Amino acid sequence: MKTTTRPAARTRLVTLFLLTALAGLVSPSMGHAAYALADVSVSAFVATRGGTAISEANPTYGITHTGVFSGFGQNQMMSSSPGGPLDLGQIFIGPAAPPPENTLTPLGPGYGQYARSDSIVTTISSPPIISSFDLIAETNRSSVGIGAARNEVSYSFTSPVVTGDSVTVFFMGGVDLIAQADAGGGAAAVTSVVAALFDGSDNLLVAFTPVGDPLRSLNVQRGSVNNVSDPMSLNRIITAPPNDSYSSGLGTYRFTYTVPSNVDSVRVQLFLQASAAVAIPEPSGVVLLGLGALVLTGRYRPRRKAA
Repeated sequence: MKTTTRPAARTRLVTLFLLTALAGLVSPSMGHAAYALADVSVSAFVATRGGTAISEANPTYGITHTGVFSGFGQNQMMSSSPGGPLDLGQIFIGPAAPPPENTLTPLGPGYGQYARSDSIVTTISSPPIISSFDLIAETNRSSVGIGAARNEVSYSFTSPVVTGDSVTVFFMGGVDLIAQADAGGGAAAVTSVVAALFDGSDNLLVAFTPVGDPLRSLNVQRGSVNNVSDPMSLNRIITAPPNDSYSSGLGTYRFTYTVPSNVDSVRVQLFLQASAAVAIPEPSGVVLLGLGALVLTGRYRPRRKAA
């Protein structure tokens, strides 16, 4: 089984926008504090054809947890193999004691110093049909250095279609982001939720996704789309100082695509990301901040399958 998503974050880990924003926020200092949280929750994910749930064929998925806490142990990354475990172990790095596995309640800035990434992916059958996703990336730092965490989940499946079919992608979702830093530190949090349809030749049909900088809304390449919800409430970047937070609340998201005559199958693809980074620089510590941003995140664009 082959993973069909190749997030750009794996090859281009940071956007120029984010790196520039963070670098401009941090003044050289010592002994300060910074905290960042990114949380993504998606449930009731389903694709329908003519109002009937699509029977998923060739489902593929991938999960990646990443953590960095400079000066304490080694950078950590854990990825599931295609068709591997859905409950990927948490990444926790830093001097604080790790919480139990699958702790999705934020630890907050009072827990100690750490960077962590964890997720829960829930299925409704076997082989897995995934219905819900919960991701958390969180980091807190009060000593000189950087902390960063990133969490990515991708999922896709295919279905035959005929001309005129109405294919709807539906889910409920919400995000929470916090970035806190005093004048001597910097923090950033990012969430991304991308849903897309491809044809049988892996040409992008429609994507509910941020595209480019600044973020833009739905990208339609062919066919027609209606019932489009605003994806921008789930795709966010916040930075500190000054302290900032954002909560979308739980919303309903969908788009409906009318199949044209030259499409006989569709591949439904979902990509989720939660990323958080903090930095407390030394007097020449802008470089440290750049390293923190580097491991944080990047823009995602739907990609074709690897040959």
